[in-house]
Amino acid sequence: MNQLSISDLKSLSKSSRYQDRLRALKFMRKNVYEGVPKSYLKIAASMISDRSESCRWQSAIVVSEYLDYSEELVWSIVDRFIKEGTNRGVDSVSTVLVEHLLERNFDKYFRRLKSHWLSGNSLIVEILTYCWAFGDAEAHWGEVEEFLESARSRSS
Repeated sequence: MNQLSISDLKSLSKSSRYQDRLRALKFMRKNVYEGVPKSYLKIAASMISDRSESCRWQSAIVVSEYLDYSEELVWSIVDRFIKEGTNRGVDSVSTVLVEHLLERNFDKYFRRLKSHWLSGNSLIVEILTYCWAFGDAEAHWGEVEEFLESARSRSS
């Protein structure tokens, strides 16, 4: 794949052709693995709710590469996604980002997710439904199941 500048990546990420957007994401993903952190995060985050399913998944994967760099930066992207309230991308955001935030620090991120629910955001139920228990979340998964049961009964 040819070298692409940040300017090229920004242009490709805004293209009407999903192939161009996907090309940008694949380039960023490859280069994140080669140790170029941070510079692509904003571009990838802007594509979390892309109209192309392939782009949404690749975007979430690029963003997830920043978990070791800064969980808080990744959380800010998840938080913005939740506040936007779109269903497009829930599966990829849930399984690639939220699941791994819960895996790393269950109490911190589950508390934040529940606060969205308490402020009236029902998207949290769908997000948590996609997640599996790994790492720190395994010991606490009963809390998620209780929360989901309670949330579903309230919305019925």
